[in-house]
Amino acid sequence: VRAFPLQAVTGASGSQTIFITVHDQSRAALADVQPAITVHYPSGQEIKYVVPMRTNAQGLAQFTFPFSGEMIGLVRIDVTVYYEQLQGSTVTSFRIWW
Repeated sequence: VRAFPLQAVTGASGSQTIFITVHDQSRAALADVQPAITVHYPSGQEIKYVVPMRTNAQGLAQFTFPFSGEMIGLVRIDVTVYYEQLQGSTVTSFRIWW
């Protein structure tokens, strides 16, 4: 599992898109996997989302979420996926700068 944000640096309000790729141990794309994310804001607020878009044939999903009035700092995003009996996870982040 890998994930990355559309914008590495943002303002205190807006939206962010996270791209998530899911592959097996042979690096083959896994389709129809539903990711879940937890967004950890600098203020201590934590918001959980189940990504409504499942991965496509290339193992890619994306999710856009809004935020507003956040303080400057690092936003950590935990990404978890479940496939059959297996679980994968990764962490990505972006910075609120202004």
